Amino acid sequence: MSSTLDREPLLRLTLRSSKDGDMSIAVEDSGPGIDPSNVDKVFDPFFTTKPRGMGLGLAVSRSIVQAHGGKLTVANGNSKGAIVQIAIPQCREGVG
Repeated sequence: MSSTLDREPLLRLTLRSSKDGDMSIAVEDSGPGIDPSNVDKVFDPFFTTKPRGMGLGLAVSRSIVQAHGGKLTVANGNSKGAIVQIAIPQCREGVG
């Protein structure tokens, strides 16, 4: 979001739980969003669009979420910015 100069920076967190106890966390920003040509690459290890980025953050995060039976997704927002969402199932008895 540091490169966004034409609007106020915004970061919105949304937490939801389902009736069966599964949880989702969405992080939405008002930055430039994800270039459509990069959407399929953002989880690739060492892929980065930042000059000093290592390209490991989303790859490692997705591995951790998946190891807990969850799912991590990214998408562009409706108007601007990006949305990163984590969905994690409730720990069931006898599982994990």
